[in-house]
Amino acid sequence: MDPADFLTEVDEELICGICTSVLLNPMSCKEGHTFCNTCITTWLGQKKTCPMDRKRLGKKDLCTVRVVANLISKMAVRCPNRTAGDTDGGGGPPAKKQKSGKGKAKAKAQGSALEGGCAWTGKLADRPEHLSEECDFTEVECTHAGCNVSVPRHALEAHEAECKCRPAVCLHCGKEMEQTALAYHTIECDYVEIACPRQCGEQILRGHSVEHAAVCSHVLVTCPFARHGCKKTLKRKDYADHQVEAAGAHAEQIEACTRRTQGLQMAKREEPPEPITASGGDVDLILSPSSSPSSSSASSSSSSSSSSSSSSDGAGQAEPVAAPPTGLPYGRIKVGQVRKYLVHKVVCITNW
Repeated sequence: MDPADFLTEVDEELICGICTSVLLNPMSCKEGHTFCNTCITTWLGQKKTCPMDRKRLGKKDLCTVRVVANLISKMAVRCPNRTAGDTDGGGGPPAKKQKSGKGKAKAKAQGSALEGGCAWTGKLADRPEHLSEECDFTEVECTHAGCNVSVPRHALEAHEAECKCRPAVCLHCGKEMEQTALAYHTIECDYVEIACPRQCGEQILRGHSVEHAAVCSHVLVTCPFARHGCKKTLKRKDYADHQVEAAGAHAEQIEACTRRTQGLQMAKREEPPEPITASGGDVDLILSPSSSPSSSSASSSSSSSSSSSSSSDGAGQAEPVAAPPTGLPYGRIKVGQVRKYLVHKVVCITNW
Protein backbone atom coordinates (compact mmCIF):
# COMPACT_ATOMS: atom_id res chain seq x y z
CA MET A 1 0.00 0.00 0.00
CA ASP A 2 1.42 3.37 -1.03
CA PRO A 3 2.27 5.62 1.96
CA ALA A 4 1.13 8.61 -0.14
CA ASP A 5 -2.46 7.35 0.22
CA PHE A 6 -2.43 8.28 3.93
CA LEU A 7 -3.31 11.77 5.09
CA THR A 8 -0.65 11.74 7.82
CA GLU A 9 2.95 10.65 7.71
CA VAL A 10 3.28 6.91 8.31
CA ASP A 11 5.66 5.71 11.03
CA GLU A 12 8.65 3.70 9.84
CA GLU A 13 7.63 0.83 12.13
CA LEU A 14 4.55 0.38 9.97
CA ILE A 15 6.57 -0.02 6.75
CA CYS A 16 7.27 -3.50 5.35
CA GLY A 17 10.99 -4.29 5.21
CA ILE A 18 10.55 -6.10 1.88
CA CYS A 19 8.20 -3.97 -0.29
CA THR A 20 8.75 -0.69 1.67
CA SER A 21 5.01 -0.03 1.64
CA VAL A 22 2.55 0.21 4.52
CA LEU A 23 2.01 -3.19 6.10
CA LEU A 24 -0.86 -5.23 4.73
CA ASN A 25 -1.93 -8.16 6.92
CA PRO A 26 1.24 -7.83 8.99
CA MET A 27 3.19 -10.95 10.09
CA SER A 28 6.04 -10.86 12.61
CA CYS A 29 8.99 -13.18 13.36
CA LYS A 30 10.43 -14.03 16.82
CA GLU A 31 12.84 -11.14 16.55
CA GLY A 32 9.96 -8.65 16.13
CA HIS A 33 10.54 -7.89 12.48
CA THR A 34 7.21 -7.23 10.73
CA PHE A 35 6.37 -7.84 7.09
CA CYS A 36 3.35 -8.04 4.80
CA ASN A 37 1.87 -11.52 4.76
CA THR A 38 2.25 -11.85 0.98
CA CYS A 39 5.80 -10.46 0.99
CA ILE A 40 7.22 -12.78 3.68
CA THR A 41 5.46 -15.84 2.26
CA THR A 42 6.99 -15.21 -1.15
CA TRP A 43 10.40 -14.57 0.44
CA LEU A 44 10.39 -17.83 2.42
CA GLY A 45 9.44 -19.72 -0.71
CA GLN A 46 12.89 -18.88 -2.08
CA LYS A 47 15.01 -18.39 1.06
CA LYS A 48 14.85 -19.72 4.62
CA THR A 49 16.30 -16.71 6.41
CA CYS A 50 14.91 -13.48 7.82
CA PRO A 51 15.20 -10.56 5.38
CA MET A 52 16.37 -8.25 8.20
CA ASP A 53 19.04 -10.20 10.18
CA ARG A 54 19.54 -13.25 7.89
CA LYS A 55 18.81 -15.65 10.70
CA ARG A 56 17.14 -18.96 9.93
CA LEU A 57 13.37 -18.49 9.60
CA GLY A 58 10.44 -20.72 8.64
CA LYS A 59 6.70 -20.19 8.14
CA LYS A 60 5.99 -21.83 11.48
CA ASP A 61 7.99 -19.08 13.17
CA LEU A 62 5.60 -16.33 11.95
CA CYS A 63 2.56 -14.94 13.75
CA THR A 64 -0.12 -12.37 12.95
CA VAL A 65 0.25 -8.96 14.58
CA ARG A 66 -3.41 -7.98 15.08
CA VAL A 67 -2.63 -4.83 17.04
CA VAL A 68 -0.64 -3.37 14.16
CA ALA A 69 -3.31 -4.42 11.67
CA ASN A 70 -6.06 -2.71 13.68
CA LEU A 71 -3.95 0.41 14.07
CA ILE A 72 -3.33 0.71 10.35
CA SER A 73 -7.02 0.04 9.49
CA LYS A 74 -8.06 3.07 11.52
CA MET A 75 -5.65 5.46 9.80
CA ALA A 76 -7.10 8.10 7.47
CA VAL A 77 -6.47 7.56 3.77
CA ARG A 78 -7.41 9.09 0.46
CA CYS A 79 -9.22 7.36 -2.39
CA PRO A 80 -6.70 5.80 -4.81
CA ASN A 81 -8.68 7.52 -7.59
CA ARG A 82 -7.86 10.91 -6.09
CA THR A 83 -7.25 14.10 -8.04
CA ALA A 84 -4.01 14.10 -9.99
CA GLY A 85 -1.25 15.94 -8.11
CA ASP A 86 -2.77 15.38 -4.67
CA THR A 87 -0.15 12.82 -3.62
CA ASP A 88 1.60 14.62 -0.78
CA GLY A 89 2.11 12.15 2.03
CA GLY A 90 1.27 14.45 4.92
CA GLY A 91 -0.04 17.61 3.33
CA GLY A 92 -3.74 17.00 3.84
CA PRO A 93 -6.00 17.77 6.78
CA PRO A 94 -6.84 15.03 9.25
CA ALA A 95 -9.61 12.71 8.23
CA LYS A 96 -13.11 13.35 9.46
CA LYS A 97 -14.89 10.42 11.01
CA GLN A 98 -17.91 9.15 9.10
CA LYS A 99 -20.24 7.35 11.48
CA SER A 100 -23.43 7.37 9.40
CA GLY A 101 -24.57 6.64 5.91
CA LYS A 102 -25.27 10.34 5.35
CA GLY A 103 -21.61 11.12 5.86
CA LYS A 104 -20.61 8.55 3.26
CA ALA A 105 -23.12 9.93 0.77
CA LYS A 106 -21.78 13.44 1.37
CA ALA A 107 -18.21 12.26 0.78
CA LYS A 108 -19.35 10.57 -2.40
CA ALA A 109 -20.98 13.75 -3.64
CA GLN A 110 -17.85 15.75 -2.89
CA GLY A 111 -15.70 13.20 -4.69
CA SER A 112 -17.94 13.24 -7.76
CA ALA A 113 -17.86 17.02 -7.94
CA LEU A 114 -14.13 17.17 -8.66
CA GLU A 115 -12.83 16.77 -12.15
CA GLY A 116 -10.02 14.32 -12.74
CA GLY A 117 -10.36 12.21 -9.58
CA CYS A 118 -12.18 11.35 -6.38
CA ALA A 119 -11.71 13.51 -3.27
CA TRP A 120 -13.00 10.93 -0.79
CA THR A 121 -11.13 10.50 2.52
CA GLY A 122 -11.84 8.07 5.31
CA LYS A 123 -10.60 5.12 7.30
CA LEU A 124 -8.54 2.52 5.54
CA ALA A 125 -11.06 -0.10 6.66
CA ASP A 126 -13.84 1.77 4.82
CA ARG A 127 -11.97 2.25 1.56
CA PRO A 128 -12.81 -1.16 -0.05
CA GLU A 129 -16.54 -0.47 0.36
CA HIS A 130 -16.11 3.03 -1.05
CA LEU A 131 -14.30 1.69 -4.13
CA SER A 132 -16.79 -1.08 -4.83
CA GLU A 133 -20.01 0.82 -4.08
CA GLU A 134 -19.51 4.59 -4.20
CA CYS A 135 -16.44 5.86 -6.02
CA ASP A 136 -17.43 7.45 -9.33
CA PHE A 137 -13.93 6.96 -10.72
CA THR A 138 -13.65 3.22 -10.16
CA GLU A 139 -13.43 1.31 -13.43
CA VAL A 140 -16.54 -0.84 -13.92
CA GLU A 141 -17.52 -3.10 -16.82
CA CYS A 142 -20.46 -2.44 -19.10
CA THR A 143 -23.49 -4.50 -18.08
CA HIS A 144 -24.51 -5.34 -21.65
CA ALA A 145 -23.76 -8.85 -22.84
CA GLY A 146 -20.92 -9.02 -25.32
CA CYS A 147 -19.42 -5.65 -24.33
CA ASN A 148 -16.01 -5.86 -22.64
CA VAL A 149 -15.50 -2.11 -22.20
CA SER A 150 -14.61 -0.75 -18.75
CA VAL A 151 -15.35 2.89 -17.93
CA PRO A 152 -15.43 5.02 -14.76
CA ARG A 153 -18.65 4.56 -12.83
CA HIS A 154 -19.75 8.15 -13.48
CA ALA A 155 -19.52 7.51 -17.25
CA LEU A 156 -21.25 4.13 -17.20
CA GLU A 157 -24.76 5.47 -17.81
CA ALA A 158 -23.67 7.53 -20.81
CA HIS A 159 -21.74 4.57 -22.23
CA GLU A 160 -24.64 2.15 -21.85
CA ALA A 161 -26.95 4.61 -23.61
CA GLU A 162 -24.68 4.49 -26.67
CA CYS A 163 -23.23 0.97 -26.29
CA LYS A 164 -23.27 -1.00 -29.51
CA CYS A 165 -24.23 -4.13 -27.57
CA ARG A 166 -27.22 -2.59 -25.79
CA PRO A 167 -30.52 -4.39 -26.40
CA ALA A 168 -32.80 -2.84 -28.98
CA VAL A 169 -36.32 -3.56 -30.22
CA CYS A 170 -37.47 -3.21 -33.81
CA LEU A 171 -40.29 -0.65 -33.88
CA HIS A 172 -41.92 -2.43 -36.82
CA CYS A 173 -41.99 -6.12 -35.86
CA GLY A 174 -41.13 -5.97 -32.14
CA LYS A 175 -38.17 -8.37 -32.41
CA GLU A 176 -35.41 -7.93 -29.84
CA MET A 177 -31.74 -7.82 -30.90
CA GLU A 178 -28.45 -6.01 -30.34
CA GLN A 179 -28.17 -2.39 -31.39
CA THR A 180 -25.51 -3.27 -33.97
CA ALA A 181 -27.91 -5.65 -35.72
CA LEU A 182 -30.88 -3.26 -35.71
CA ALA A 183 -29.74 -1.26 -38.74
CA TYR A 184 -29.26 -4.38 -40.86
CA HIS A 185 -32.56 -5.83 -39.63
CA THR A 186 -34.47 -2.70 -40.64
CA ILE A 187 -33.24 -3.13 -44.21
CA GLU A 188 -34.76 -6.62 -44.36
CA CYS A 189 -37.72 -6.37 -41.95
CA ASP A 190 -40.95 -7.54 -43.62
CA TYR A 191 -43.04 -5.08 -41.60
CA VAL A 192 -41.33 -1.90 -42.77
CA GLU A 193 -43.49 0.26 -45.04
CA ILE A 194 -41.96 0.95 -48.44
CA ALA A 195 -43.14 2.57 -51.64
CA CYS A 196 -44.32 0.22 -54.36
CA PRO A 197 -41.28 -0.65 -56.50
CA ARG A 198 -43.47 -0.27 -59.61
CA GLN A 199 -44.22 3.35 -58.64
CA CYS A 200 -47.96 2.97 -58.38
CA GLY A 201 -47.97 5.48 -55.49
CA GLU A 202 -49.08 3.10 -52.72
CA GLN A 203 -47.24 2.31 -49.47
CA ILE A 204 -46.98 -1.41 -48.78
CA LEU A 205 -45.26 -3.67 -46.25
CA ARG A 206 -42.03 -5.15 -47.58
CA GLY A 207 -43.23 -8.67 -46.83
CA HIS A 208 -46.50 -8.16 -48.76
CA SER A 209 -44.97 -7.21 -52.11
CA VAL A 210 -46.11 -10.47 -53.73
CA GLU A 211 -49.72 -9.99 -52.63
CA HIS A 212 -49.65 -6.38 -53.82
CA ALA A 213 -48.34 -7.43 -57.24
CA ALA A 214 -51.61 -9.32 -57.83
CA VAL A 215 -53.58 -6.05 -57.67
CA CYS A 216 -50.97 -3.39 -58.50
CA SER A 217 -52.15 -1.10 -61.30
CA HIS A 218 -48.63 -0.74 -62.73
CA VAL A 219 -47.91 -4.45 -63.23
CA LEU A 220 -47.31 -5.27 -66.91
CA VAL A 221 -49.84 -7.71 -68.38
CA THR A 222 -50.30 -9.20 -71.85
CA CYS A 223 -53.45 -8.89 -73.90
CA PRO A 224 -55.73 -11.97 -73.59
CA PHE A 225 -55.94 -12.02 -77.42
CA ALA A 226 -52.19 -12.69 -77.70
CA ARG A 227 -52.87 -16.18 -79.13
CA HIS A 228 -54.87 -14.56 -81.93
CA GLY A 229 -52.04 -12.17 -82.83
CA CYS A 230 -52.24 -9.18 -80.44
CA LYS A 231 -48.74 -8.65 -79.05
CA LYS A 232 -49.63 -5.65 -76.88
CA THR A 233 -48.05 -5.50 -73.37
CA LEU A 234 -49.55 -2.84 -71.11
CA LYS A 235 -50.06 -1.85 -67.49
CA ARG A 236 -53.02 -3.30 -65.65
CA LYS A 237 -54.59 0.15 -65.27
CA ASP A 238 -54.68 0.53 -69.09
CA TYR A 239 -56.23 -2.91 -69.70
CA ALA A 240 -59.85 -1.75 -69.93
CA ASP A 241 -59.01 1.12 -72.31
CA HIS A 242 -57.06 -1.24 -74.56
CA GLN A 243 -60.01 -3.63 -74.85
CA VAL A 244 -62.23 -0.79 -76.01
CA GLU A 245 -59.70 0.79 -78.39
CA ALA A 246 -58.56 -2.48 -79.98
CA ALA A 247 -61.96 -4.20 -80.16
CA GLY A 248 -62.07 -3.97 -83.98
CA ALA A 249 -58.49 -5.19 -84.37
CA HIS A 250 -59.20 -8.10 -82.05
CA ALA A 251 -62.26 -9.08 -84.12
CA GLU A 252 -60.20 -9.08 -87.33
CA GLN A 253 -57.46 -11.15 -85.68
CA ILE A 254 -60.00 -13.70 -84.46
CA GLU A 255 -61.57 -13.92 -87.93
CA ALA A 256 -58.20 -14.35 -89.64
CA CYS A 257 -57.20 -17.02 -87.16
CA THR A 258 -60.48 -18.85 -87.77
CA ARG A 259 -59.94 -18.78 -91.55
CA ARG A 260 -56.43 -20.16 -91.18
CA THR A 261 -57.69 -22.96 -88.98
CA GLN A 262 -60.44 -23.91 -91.44
CA GLY A 263 -57.98 -23.87 -94.35
CA LEU A 264 -55.65 -26.20 -92.52
CA GLN A 265 -58.51 -28.58 -91.74
CA MET A 266 -59.62 -28.62 -95.43
CA ALA A 267 -56.09 -29.26 -96.64
CA LYS A 268 -55.70 -32.09 -94.17
CA ARG A 269 -58.94 -33.75 -95.32
CA GLU A 270 -57.96 -33.53 -99.02
CA GLU A 271 -54.44 -34.83 -98.54
CA PRO A 272 -54.22 -38.61 -99.29
CA PRO A 273 -52.98 -40.70 -96.44
CA GLU A 274 -49.42 -41.93 -96.62
CA PRO A 275 -48.81 -45.60 -97.42
CA ILE A 276 -48.51 -47.74 -94.34
CA THR A 277 -46.25 -50.75 -94.23
CA ALA A 278 -45.74 -53.27 -91.53
CA SER A 279 -43.96 -56.56 -91.17
CA GLY A 280 -44.08 -59.37 -88.69
CA GLY A 281 -46.60 -59.84 -85.92
CA ASP A 282 -50.19 -59.90 -87.35
CA VAL A 283 -51.24 -61.13 -90.76
CA ASP A 284 -49.95 -58.85 -93.58
CA LEU A 285 -52.34 -57.55 -96.25
CA ILE A 286 -51.00 -56.75 -99.69
CA LEU A 287 -52.61 -53.67 -101.22
CA SER A 288 -52.19 -52.72 -104.86
CA PRO A 289 -53.60 -49.97 -107.09
CA SER A 290 -55.75 -52.50 -108.96
CA SER A 291 -57.48 -53.65 -105.80
CA SER A 292 -61.30 -53.65 -106.34
CA PRO A 293 -64.24 -55.82 -105.33
CA SER A 294 -64.30 -57.57 -108.76
CA SER A 295 -60.56 -58.04 -108.91
CA SER A 296 -60.65 -59.19 -105.32
CA SER A 297 -63.17 -61.89 -106.16
CA ALA A 298 -61.24 -62.86 -109.27
CA SER A 299 -58.01 -63.02 -107.41
CA SER A 300 -59.78 -64.96 -104.70
CA SER A 301 -61.06 -67.57 -107.20
CA SER A 302 -57.71 -67.81 -108.92
CA SER A 303 -56.03 -68.09 -105.55
CA SER A 304 -58.34 -70.94 -104.58
CA SER A 305 -57.73 -72.79 -107.89
CA SER A 306 -53.99 -72.30 -107.60
CA SER A 307 -54.19 -73.42 -104.01
CA SER A 308 -55.96 -76.62 -104.99
CA SER A 309 -53.45 -77.28 -107.72
CA SER A 310 -50.54 -76.56 -105.48
CA SER A 311 -51.98 -78.75 -102.76
CA SER A 312 -52.43 -81.56 -105.30
CA ASP A 313 -48.79 -81.05 -106.29
CA GLY A 314 -47.76 -81.12 -102.59
CA ALA A 315 -45.54 -78.03 -102.85
CA GLY A 316 -46.61 -76.78 -99.35
CA GLN A 317 -46.63 -73.03 -100.29
CA ALA A 318 -48.52 -70.41 -98.09
CA GLU A 319 -51.97 -69.30 -99.18
CA PRO A 320 -52.22 -65.66 -100.43
CA VAL A 321 -54.28 -63.22 -98.38
CA ALA A 322 -57.42 -61.65 -99.85
CA ALA A 323 -57.09 -58.08 -101.14
CA PRO A 324 -58.47 -55.36 -98.83
CA PRO A 325 -61.51 -53.21 -99.68
CA THR A 326 -61.18 -50.31 -102.11
CA GLY A 327 -59.81 -47.05 -100.67
CA LEU A 328 -57.17 -48.48 -98.35
CA PRO A 329 -53.61 -47.22 -98.75
CA TYR A 330 -51.18 -49.11 -100.87
CA GLY A 331 -48.49 -51.27 -99.36
CA ARG A 332 -48.29 -53.94 -96.67
CA ILE A 333 -50.30 -53.24 -93.53
CA LYS A 334 -51.52 -55.18 -90.51
CA VAL A 335 -55.16 -56.05 -89.91
CA GLY A 336 -55.22 -53.84 -86.79
CA GLN A 337 -54.01 -50.87 -88.82
CA VAL A 338 -56.78 -51.48 -91.40
CA ARG A 339 -59.31 -51.22 -88.59
CA LYS A 340 -57.83 -47.91 -87.40
CA TYR A 341 -57.83 -46.56 -90.95
CA LEU A 342 -61.52 -47.36 -91.43
CA VAL A 343 -62.41 -45.64 -88.15
CA HIS A 344 -60.41 -42.60 -89.27
CA LYS A 345 -62.31 -42.42 -92.58
CA VAL A 346 -65.65 -42.61 -90.80
CA VAL A 347 -64.64 -39.71 -88.49
CA CYS A 348 -63.49 -37.60 -91.47
CA ILE A 349 -66.75 -38.17 -93.36
CA THR A 350 -68.78 -37.31 -90.25
CA ASN A 351 -66.87 -34.04 -89.72
CA TRP A 352 -67.31 -33.11 -93.37
